[in-house]
Amino acid sequence: KEQVETPIGESILPPPSVGYSRVTIKNIHSGKTNTGFVVKEFFTAKDYPVKVEYTPIETERDFLPLPLGLVSIFTSNLWLSQGFTFKLNAMHGQPRSETTYMGEPSDIATAVISSRNEYDYYAPGEEVPVMGSLNSITWKNLGKESEMVMESRGVEDISKDLNLEFDLDVGFAIIPIPFFSVMPSYTYTESKMYQHTTSKVIQYPAIVKSTTSYADGIYHLTENVAFDPHTGQPLLKRTYDGYHKLDLQLS
Repeated sequence: KEQVETPIGESILPPPSVGYSRVTIKNIHSGKTNTGFVVKEFFTAKDYPVKVEYTPIETERDFLPLPLGLVSIFTSNLWLSQGFTFKLNAMHGQPRSETTYMGEPSDIATAVISSRNEYDYYAPGEEVPVMGSLNSITWKNLGKESEMVMESRGVEDISKDLNLEFDLDVGFAIIPIPFFSVMPSYTYTESKMYQHTTSKVIQYPAIVKSTTSYADGIYHLTENVAFDPHTGQPLLKRTYDGYHKLDLQLS
């Protein structure tokens, strides 16, 4: 019963898991020689939840009561169809940032940032730049996986009823006189129900768009300009410094 009532396709959804959006790493010793602490942040399913979309149930009926006396026909058929789309992503558990502080984690407001790495990703379903064979860049859904499953089922109930009533009466006068009558009847009853469901499962990968790093008071921004269409690895990167946004490297 739980598998045929909404939400249909519940088994497609990811299983429960324990995830952390923020983890603080510190040394056991916290005296004057404390070297600081590290804070790691992660994306979770709360930031990028699984999306489930479905169409309204399309219904068609074929109802025909046709009593004709000796012959009666009753038809009641039903057709149902519905579509579902499940959009999954791999963003749960991906690193958001990693920051090293100098100070005490209990007083993070006064702690000084020593270094930091921050990651920016393409949104699930967003097209990414892909380098073609002629060094041309096109935008595609890189790494997107789609699966479509269709299911149809039907139940038919057909009944045919033929009755033949025969009456015989004998009356007596001078000689016996027989009287008889025949009354045939035929009833056809048809009841059918057909169901069709189309489920589409889409899986989006996690693709890094850019990385921002901070160390020694200087920010560096590295952008992934183009990706390999076969491996998904970045082929072309652009790096900027934190002062004048100068293009430092293009490889």
